[in-house]
Amino acid sequence: MWDTPYSFAKKEDFTCALGRGAATSSLFLVNHFLGNGFADIALARDANSPQVLGDRLTKCTGEAKRPPTFVSVDFYDVGDLFGAVRTANGL
Repeated sequence: MWDTPYSFAKKEDFTCALGRGAATSSLFLVNHFLGNGFADIALARDANSPQVLGDRLTKCTGEAKRPPTFVSVDFYDVGDLFGAVRTANGL
């Protein structure tokens, strides 16, 4: 498995770059959360907004030439995780 970096202070810092693993691996994890080591629901509201999360998944899907296998967020019930994942999968 390979994943994106997982330490982002603000949404403008999000990247689709290789964090760990080998990009040739069949499993691809997008780490998508903001914070300083602790989950913060206020930050999750911003990070998990349909536009921020959706745009990032679109960007990472394009760069990796496939949708992510997994998307990791804080507070999965905040924002529109499932809608963004459905869109990334072309559904």
